[in-house]
Amino acid sequence: MSDSYAYLDYVPSGVAILEGDFEVIFWNRTLESWTQINRNDIVGHKIFEFFEHLKSPKYSMRIRNVLAGGPPVIFSSQIHKAVLPCELPDTRERVQHCVVTAKPLGDGNFQAVVSVQDVTDLTNSIATYRATRTRLEKEMHEREKAQKALVQSERIAAVGTLAAGIAHNFNNLNAGIMGHLDLIQRKGELAVKEAKRLDMIMNTIKRSIKLTDSLMVFAGRRRGKRSICDLSEILMDTIALIRNEYESDGINIVVDLSPSVQFVCNPGEISHVFFNLLVNARHAMFDSKKKILTISSGVTPTHAWFEVADTGCGIEQDKLESIFLPFYSTKGEHASPGSPFVHVQGSGLGLSVSDTIIKNHGGEIAVNSTYGDGASFKVSMPLAESQVTPVVVNDNPDGLLSGKKIMAIDDEEIIRSLVEDIMEDAGAEVDVFSNGRQALDNVGNKDYDLILADLQMPVMNGYDFVKEINKLAPDKRPTCLIVTGKIVNDAELASELGVAGVVTKPFTEEQLVSAAEKALLSHR
Repeated sequence: MSDSYAYLDYVPSGVAILEGDFEVIFWNRTLESWTQINRNDIVGHKIFEFFEHLKSPKYSMRIRNVLAGGPPVIFSSQIHKAVLPCELPDTRERVQHCVVTAKPLGDGNFQAVVSVQDVTDLTNSIATYRATRTRLEKEMHEREKAQKALVQSERIAAVGTLAAGIAHNFNNLNAGIMGHLDLIQRKGELAVKEAKRLDMIMNTIKRSIKLTDSLMVFAGRRRGKRSICDLSEILMDTIALIRNEYESDGINIVVDLSPSVQFVCNPGEISHVFFNLLVNARHAMFDSKKKILTISSGVTPTHAWFEVADTGCGIEQDKLESIFLPFYSTKGEHASPGSPFVHVQGSGLGLSVSDTIIKNHGGEIAVNSTYGDGASFKVSMPLAESQVTPVVVNDNPDGLLSGKKIMAIDDEEIIRSLVEDIMEDAGAEVDVFSNGRQALDNVGNKDYDLILADLQMPVMNGYDFVKEINKLAPDKRPTCLIVTGKIVNDAELASELGVAGVVTKPFTEEQLVSAAEKALLSHR
């Protein structure tokens, strides 16, 4: 009888088949391995002889009902830890999820198919998740209690660590979405409506990237790249995003910008600061009869500046010194009675992030407000030429990647697909792998010119992979380029690993191709 069920030896779950008197007629190899009971010893015997607890009515009656043709029975791991108790190699007991199903024999009788799934890892993961959730809820509660006081430096460090992890995951997601959108847009041949929708999606992703970068600046994990920018252009681009919505709220926007104010900054960070100030001004004017938002900018011999002024509720004098503190909020439950901020939720990070960004630019934010009579925030930043980050011109010859053999390693399928498409469009021959070990096992199969490697991957991460590559003889060692969403110091990491450079996710097609070409040039 058991030979007809031999195929069940190849399933990773435990499977036993019982007949009407609870006699075991099949016991698969998985159960043999788990229970250390040989099928020759148990087949032909009642299962009670080996697992006496199954005589208990809570088991026997339910199984007997299945043997009579009743509906399937589930023995959940939450109630029955193990229907067939057995140990793991480390002596812990396996946690099982068991389902007993009736199999008709055609003569009015039935067999009971007992399927046992090992859910030990899943159960442990759930327990870990619940413990983590409980811990995070507790931390959030403690943070709320401490909002009215200075945030301790240890807590800021913890937030930075959490933010860095979140940023890494979002950078991976944004890289895949933005990269594939970029490829679609470059191909062209889109209808006007579709092209417009893609532009809106791309702009939304870029805003997400800016927010993530700003949080990293607050946490001290990243200082954005800077170049010479036009302040008026940055401000007008941001105003264009909010104008329709603000004017529909009855807000009169007055703009007085000095033309061509050139200064050194990270434009995404300055735009984010400006956007935060605009949002706060809008909230302050929710209940105002006169809603005027005045935006101005200018330049002095030493500084560029811009100012956001509103005719809203203003800020209470005793709160002015605290508004730039992390997690300090005047919104929601922390708002004064009658304040328009009562119905607005705030994280307490907006002004703190903005203040950190401007200080990193060597500038400051000054606030002037009388409670009940509006507020103004003036941001000023130095024009020092020493801050200028030279713009690197890509003078690499066209087609440098053509015919090159490239290995791309990333655990995210969307990133592997994106890198493969970009490199193949540049004329390269690309092989993709999902982890460092898989790639290392194949690195000798071809004379690879360049390896694009992620850092955080299962099985073998990018750090260990590059270290193994560096052990190869110089004439057998491909050039390596790190492509990562992790928050790292690019120069320090490149020096530490001895790689040609670092590409930070998300990236555009142009950025990745340029970095790959420069990597090949630098290691000729």
